[in-house]
Amino acid sequence: MVCFPTIEFVGSWMKCPVGTCFSRSNGTIQFPAHDFNHGHSISLKELVRPNGTLQSWACFVCYHHVMAHSLSKIILHVVFSTKDRENSITDSLRPRVHAYLAQVVRSLGCEVHILGGVADHVHLAVDFPRTITVADFLKKIKGSSSKWIKEQGPEHQKFAWQVGYGAFSVSASHKAKLIQYIANQEEHHRKESFQDEFRKLIKKYGIVVDETYLWD
Repeated sequence: MVCFPTIEFVGSWMKCPVGTCFSRSNGTIQFPAHDFNHGHSISLKELVRPNGTLQSWACFVCYHHVMAHSLSKIILHVVFSTKDRENSITDSLRPRVHAYLAQVVRSLGCEVHILGGVADHVHLAVDFPRTITVADFLKKIKGSSSKWIKEQGPEHQKFAWQVGYGAFSVSASHKAKLIQYIANQEEHHRKESFQDEFRKLIKKYGIVVDETYLWD
C-alpha cells in the first residue's frame, strides 16, 4: 500500500478531467478521476475513510500509477570464477561461452555493455533491471551456462562455476573505465592472478571478508 499525506480537493468534491496524470505537488496528490469514475467528479467521502486514510481500492490504483513510472539505472560489475579457479575456459571455448552468457543475460532483461575474462573467470558489465534480484540473476546465468558448457564435449563434463560471486555497483561516470578494464583482461592477467584481482576489488569497495570462506 502507498500512503500519501493529503488529498487535494475542491470543497467536498474532487474534480479531475479525463487524461489527468497522477502527480504529487507540495505534499499533496491529485487523482486521475477517469480511473475512478469515468471522468466524473468523485465525492471525497468515497476516497477517504473516517481516519483519513485512503480506501483500499484507491490505494490500489495509486500504487499502479507509481509502479508504471518506476525507473532505475543500476550498473553492475559482476565477477565469478570457475570451480577451484581451474583454467577450464579454453581459448577455443571462450568466445562461445561469452556469447552464450550474453544471450542468457539479455533474456533476463539486462543490457550487456561488455563481457570478458580469461581461462578461469569472467567479468560482466550490465545495466541491471529492477525485476530480478542479484542472487537470482547469478543463479540463472551460472546454472544455464554450466549446463551448456557440459554439452560442448566430453572434455567439459566436469565443468562447474564457483559457488560464490562478486557483484559491485558502478557509477555512470565510471562505466567507460570499467568497460575498458574488462576489455583488457587478457593483458591484465599476464601479471596478476584472479585471486589478487578479486582481493583488490573487494578492498576497493570496502568489503571485509574472511578468506577462509572466500574461495571455492
